[in-house]
Amino acid sequence: MMSHLFNLIASGCSFNGGAFLTLPHWYQYLDGSTVNGACVPVVHKLTDIWLILLAVIDMLLQLVAFIAIVIVIYGGVQLLSSQGQPDRVARARTTIINALVGVAISISAASLIAFLVGQL
Repeated sequence: MMSHLFNLIASGCSFNGGAFLTLPHWYQYLDGSTVNGACVPVVHKLTDIWLILLAVIDMLLQLVAFIAIVIVIYGGVQLLSSQGQPDRVARARTTIINALVGVAISISAASLIAFLVGQL
C-alpha cells in the first residue's frame, strides 16, 4: 500500500479506469496531483478545457454505442418473433442494420477522440 502511494506521489497521479459501465470520468485526460493521499485533477492551461470537453464527448459516444447494441438485440427479438412475415422481417433487418451503422459510427468517432487527445 505504501509503495503504491509512494509511486503516485513520485510520478504524479493519473486517472485510469472508468466508473459506471466503464465510462470515463470527465477528468480522465487531465493531469493530477496528489493531495492528502487522493488524486485530484488539475487544470493548468486552456487546452485542458478541451480535454474535459473531449472526455464528455467520449462518454456520450460510449452511451450511444451501448444504446445501439441494445437496439441490435431488440431487432434480433423482432426478427425471431416475425414468424416469417416479409414486412416484419424487413423491418427487423432494417432495425439491426441501422443499429450496426450507429455502432460503427460511434466507434469511429471514439477513435477520433482518442487521436485528438493524443495530439493535445
